[in-house]
Amino acid sequence: MTFTGTYNRDLFELWLKDCLLPKLQSGDAIVIDNASFHHSAYIEQIVAAAGCELWYLPPYCPDLNDIEHWWSVLKNWMRQRWDEFDSFRDCVDAAFNERPNVYP
Repeated sequence: MTFTGTYNRDLFELWLKDCLLPKLQSGDAIVIDNASFHHSAYIEQIVAAAGCELWYLPPYCPDLNDIEHWWSVLKNWMRQRWDEFDSFRDCVDAAFNERPNVYP
């Protein structure tokens, strides 16, 4: 399934019903984040009817996502040097070149 534009609850429900659930077996779990469009009575109903479970990831927690540390370093680098660049794009490019990896 492909689409152009904004992703919303209607599209998620359609994809879930027509694409994902037919491929799952009873007892399977669907692990998804807490985006608002992942929550509805209809979603819970069709997942339960398929004999599956919904497992929602915990609310945003940067400690569980290693890239959050890297983004923090990158944004800090950019804040300190913003005035040195003619455009946001130039600053971003320089930041990626200067800080390609913050982990040893």
